Amino acid sequence: MEIKYLPAKLMRPSFGACFPATHIIWINEDLPEIVKAFVLQHELYHYTDTAKNWFIREVKANFYAARKHPLGFVCTAILSLSPYRLAFYLKRFKEGR
Repeated sequence: MEIKYLPAKLMRPSFGACFPATHIIWINEDLPEIVKAFVLQHELYHYTDTAKNWFIREVKANFYAARKHPLGFVCTAILSLSPYRLAFYLKRFKEGR
């Protein structure tokens, strides 16, 4: 598996992304270290998760990563309150993905 740290301008609005078929994980390199640690654990969970429902996948990945990095979870949640992230979540809910 390859983990790539990419600039925010290439990642926004995502903090991370997982591509199991190609064995690649992307992490936004411009995030605070504690958030990057949480996001990496979140994406590593996605790497092996087989759940079909996207919302359940996100809840499970967040729970898994929060157990390993509780403060990273809190910091990620705070950063996720920005307008561009809230718009990202709203779009995902509307599209069901």
